[in-house]
Parts: sequence; structure tokens; C-alpha cells
Amino acid sequence: KMTISPEELNKGHGKGEAIIFSKGEGGMTKVTLFHSSSRSSCQIYLYGAHVTSWKTKQGEQIYMSDKAIFEDGKAIRGGIPIIFPQFGPGKIQNHGFARNTTWTVNETNVTGDGCVSVAFKLTSSPFSRAIWNNEFEAVYTVILSAKLEIQMQVINLGSSSFDFQTAFHTYFTVSHIKNVSIMGLKEVKYIDKTKQNEKSVESRNAVVFSEETDRVYMSVPDPVTLADKGKDTSLEIKNTHLPDIVTWNPWADKAKAMSDLGADAYPQFVCVEAGVINEPQILSPQETWACSMILESPIRPSL
Repeated sequence: KMTISPEELNKGHGKGEAIIFSKGEGGMTKVTLFHSSSRSSCQIYLYGAHVTSWKTKQGEQIYMSDKAIFEDGKAIRGGIPIIFPQFGPGKIQNHGFARNTTWTVNETNVTGDGCVSVAFKLTSSPFSRAIWNNEFEAVYTVILSAKLEIQMQVINLGSSSFDFQTAFHTYFTVSHIKNVSIMGLKEVKYIDKTKQNEKSVESRNAVVFSEETDRVYMSVPDPVTLADKGKDTSLEIKNTHLPDIVTWNPWADKAKAMSDLGADAYPQFVCVEAGVINEPQILSPQETWACSMILESPIRPSL
């Protein structure tokens, strides 16, 4: 595979201190975005177009396992893995192949108000066709301002329809999982994967965590808010064309069984994953589908 060096990428796509390509873990290339007015930064690896850091004035928002493996063929544990074109186990490899494929840099941009963005592209290839025999192009754009916005487009380049699932499997860093609550899921139907896919309806205003959790909330009507009483912070997650929300924490035993996580890791994160999961998206030939997720800390009234 031809790999383009960080130096060449900086020549073609770098933008001063706003967008810098460099070597990261495992010798893999990453890009660092910097938004000067909010002092926010974001780091994305070309491998998996994988966001591994998003820092705001409140500090790091994204959890990375300190045992994460940065190696071709492996998925990186933590950050924002892109799940595509399948969620979980099924006909093809678990969670699809987007997260363990190197994406190309499509374009970079700094707008007049200092908003910084990078777009990555993944196009069907012999590698992808051997797993999932469809012609497609996916464009994944990370836009950094005082908030973080992620957009994805999928285009069917083939002559027959296909369907797919997708999700942004975001690991949020938290003071302790027992300090976390998620608002905005009350009265939403969900599938509980820890109970043989039993269907239920959420009765709580604030969803809290006290054991292994793996749920798919379906057709969530509103933004959800992740609150952390240990840090006294909250984060709003607004989604467009991503109807489902997964809440996941493996708890001690399952985390211990994951060599790239470990038993002591589970209290440090929660996964809140926006996606198209319950009803796969059908895409006709030459059709384009688009979605977005915005992560934003509400502005606090100054006292």
C-alpha cells in the first residue's frame, strides 16, 4: 500500500497551526486540529479515520484505553471508532471494516471564523469487496469549533441497491461510571443485549449505570445529554439521520477479558453511540445518504 508521509500531507493539506499532520502511535499518521478562539483541539488517525482526542476548555472529552493497539488489522480501543457497514456480529466481520482500514485525506479547510475541518474518504477496494461486495464511497468529515461536529456521507456507486448499518461508537471519558447520567431517553423503546435482546421502554428521566450495560435505544426523538456529577459537566449529543443510541459499558468482568482494555478501565468511560442500527439504511444506485453528530458543552451562565 502506498502511504503518504506526514510531510507530504502537510504540504498538500496542512494549514499552519490549525491543521498539522504528524506520526502518531505505532508509526501511524494522525492529524491534529486546533481551533484558536476556543482553544479546542482534536486528533484523528488516518487509520479508521479514528478520532482519538477532543479537548475543550473543560479538558479531554474522549476516552482512550491505555492498552489500545495501534496496528494494521486491529481496531483501536477508545476514541470514536466508525462502525460501517455492519453493527456488531453478522454476515461480515464484527462492526464492519471502516475502523480497521486506512482512509485517505480528501480535503482540509479553515473558514473565516476559524472553524477547522478535515474530510476523509473510503472507497470500495479489493479489500472491502472481499468482505462486503458493494461499490461505495464514504466521506467522513470532522469539523472543530467550540463544538465538535462529525458528518458522514455514503454514496452507492454500484448498479444495485445495498443496505448498511453505521454508528459513531464514541467513548466519553468520565470521572467514574457511577457519576454518569444520560437524559433524553425517557419513554424510548430499547433492546437489552444483556437480556437476550429483550425489548423494554425506558422509564427513567436519568439513565444511570450500576452493572454491565448494552442497550440499543430506538428512534430517539431528541438530543441526549451526558452529565457527569463528579466533574460537574454536561455534554449535549445532537444527531441528524442517526435515529438510534447505544449505551454500553462492559463492567469489570467483560473489561478484564478484553486484552486492550482491562478490569480497572470500565469506571473511566461510557459509550454513547449514535447510529443507524435497528433498521438498516437502504441505498439505491447512485443515491447519497448523509448524517451528522454534534457534541457540545452547553454554555454555563456565569455567576
